[in-house]
Amino acid sequence: MPAWTNRRSGLAGLSLIIFCLLGIPALFAFNMAGVIDQYLEILFIVLLLFLFVLGIFMCLWACFQNNKKPAEETKWSFNIKIPADRAGFLVLIPIAGFCILLLSATGSALIRYSESNHFCTNVCHTVMGPQAIFQKNSPHARVSCVQCHIRSGSAPYIQAKMAGISRVISLLTGSYKKPLPDIDHGLHPARESCENCHWTDKFTGDKLYTYTHFDENSEFNAPLYTSLILRVGGKLNISASRGIHSHTDERIIIQYRETRESEEIVQVEINNTLTGEKEIFRKEGFEKTADSDLKKIQTMSCVDCHNRIAHPQHTAENGVDEALLSGELNIQLPWIKREAVQLLKQNYPADESIEITKNNMQVSLMQFYQSRYPAKAESLKNSIEQAALTLSKIYHNNIFPEMNITWETYQSNASHWSNPGCFRCHAGDFYSTEPSSQKSIGSDCNLCHKLLAHEEPTPGISDD
Repeated sequence: MPAWTNRRSGLAGLSLIIFCLLGIPALFAFNMAGVIDQYLEILFIVLLLFLFVLGIFMCLWACFQNNKKPAEETKWSFNIKIPADRAGFLVLIPIAGFCILLLSATGSALIRYSESNHFCTNVCHTVMGPQAIFQKNSPHARVSCVQCHIRSGSAPYIQAKMAGISRVISLLTGSYKKPLPDIDHGLHPARESCENCHWTDKFTGDKLYTYTHFDENSEFNAPLYTSLILRVGGKLNISASRGIHSHTDERIIIQYRETRESEEIVQVEINNTLTGEKEIFRKEGFEKTADSDLKKIQTMSCVDCHNRIAHPQHTAENGVDEALLSGELNIQLPWIKREAVQLLKQNYPADESIEITKNNMQVSLMQFYQSRYPAKAESLKNSIEQAALTLSKIYHNNIFPEMNITWETYQSNASHWSNPGCFRCHAGDFYSTEPSSQKSIGSDCNLCHKLLAHEEPTPGISDD
């Protein structure tokens, strides 16, 4: 053994290096054998990387100290002035360099893996698994997690990784929230995430939308149409913007405060830099709210309305409507809309698989059709089986008891079908704080859309 190993720092450093070189392949083997999960494997590898580098520095420090003042000679003595010992030391340098390159490559691969969707969703599956399923069924299914959740630049990247430490701790201790919070304010400002792909300065104008629902009170699932002209609007080059997307005009700064518990918006501040006007609107009863019960001021951005655009959760009714539109549910099955919604809103065991849920739903549907349509029940058997499978998938894609996620846990603020949405601010109960002003935040429906038909048997759109 070289003389510098007689020093405590040298012996400890060499021990660390050997331990790390043996530890990394052992971890891979343990993971393949299923002894440890991926998250613990990554944590241990990061720890081993740190210990390996520390071991190298300790060995180099011991060599330096030994050359200044040789340690007590032993039969394994090492002296840099002796050609044989010097040759042995020079052999160790490329070996150490190779080990450093190997561990650096491993560390780089770990960093890349930590930015993948697989890491974000599968490693901490219980916590992020539901969000992964929501994302796969969204318009952003092919967008990676980090493109939205980590802003560009080195500082935000380091900040995100440091914040990840607290998430790891909460994961290991089980102290994370169930369900996870709806809006991630870490995405703000959206100009550094959403606007990497979306151009909010574009003036869109008005767009025609038709939504199709199916009547639960109709035996033959009659379609009902809601048609409206959505005033998307956008930014105008000279004057102030108009329409819904005027909220994204950076020249009109909208800020708000909401309560900590209910996340109810109670104050809105509008700063129009084009006109120099600045107004504060407060909700009725604001004076009863203590400042300590309010969150800090937030600047409005895309995700305040499009809060579920990348992780949408269906309601039971919408899930069935989409399945009927796509043909996954046979619209010829009498009362299938009503029966399907009722089945989806029942409680099923948390650990029940899609197949077991499908079988239970199939039994319930067969019992219904055999009692109501005994002559048709057998001929409808294939459609009933397909319906049960489709409904089971809808249920398991939206309900996650282990995270306390039930129907409508996550609701979109981009509309007001089943939740306040736009009416969080536009309900007519926000008034200016200026004593002489009678202004309030507008609540006229036509500010955002013109309704052509609402739950009608025809879309209400004329040819002209």
